[in-house]
Amino acid sequence: EGVLRGPPRAMAASYPGAGARYIPHKDNVYRPESGNRVNTRELTAILYANPPDWDLRRDGGALRLYKDSGDAEDGPEETLKKGGWNAEGDRECLLRKGKGPVTIAPMGGRLVIFFSALWHEVMPARRPRRALTLWILRPDLASIG
Repeated sequence: EGVLRGPPRAMAASYPGAGARYIPHKDNVYRPESGNRVNTRELTAILYANPPDWDLRRDGGALRLYKDSGDAEDGPEETLKKGGWNAEGDRECLLRKGKGPVTIAPMGGRLVIFFSALWHEVMPARRPRRALTLWILRPDLASIG
């Protein structure tokens, strides 16, 4: 029986705009060969602190979340090229079929929670972008290694 725990600290992030982004990454990685995870992060929670007039087309800075990517070792581009994550064509085709990444606008006050093992990235921001991130921990399942 697992127990989730609140984190001892949070991370405040401020992107300056001018195309600043965060490359595709995972906040936790499961290593099937050893049965271990690299840290105790189970869920990632992001609270956006951007102005209420944020416009995704004008300001950018979206969170791109790759569904069904928890077991993938390769990043999004490599996996899609190999036909993974139910890839059946180009990125636009995947989006129309609901199989591609989810794009989430960083609207002020929006809270996004997802499994820390999923691939995600921050798309280029053309305006200063702010977010507060907490990782909800599951220490009982973490055989750190």
